[in-house]
Amino acid sequence: MYFLILTAHAAASVIYRFNETLGAASINLNKSPSVLNKIDMQAKRDATRLFKKHFPDFAGARHSGQHEAKLFGTHDNAMKHADQKGVIAYNNIAGNQLVTAYERKQIILEISEESLRKLCEVRDAYWAVFAPLDPYYAPRDQGPEQNRP
Repeated sequence: MYFLILTAHAAASVIYRFNETLGAASINLNKSPSVLNKIDMQAKRDATRLFKKHFPDFAGARHSGQHEAKLFGTHDNAMKHADQKGVIAYNNIAGNQLVTAYERKQIILEISEESLRKLCEVRDAYWAVFAPLDPYYAPRDQGPEQNRP
């Protein structure tokens, strides 16, 4: 069972770092007007919305695993994350889901092939935003040789 919790925490951390990378890309993108003029900003916003739709509570899932002692190590700290009935459920595995508590909210993060597919979907949506800058860009279902100039 401990292996499953470690795996779930690793998955939550990957999703968290993925979001941090997208944030850093946005900061740097905003410093490059020549690149901004060539990409589809609506597609970029859509990709961001897609990430938020697929992983709405990713930060809470990550924090509960990476900062377990800080969040749940004392009764007072743990109660800050309890639900309205005072129940604290953290770092539980239910089937293929990590179930935890964060900021008075139950957080559920599915760890499955479907979760991976969703993360790849977001990655591909972001990658497509930059297609105008890459003459060899090809959607995932096509080979790069089909897009060569």
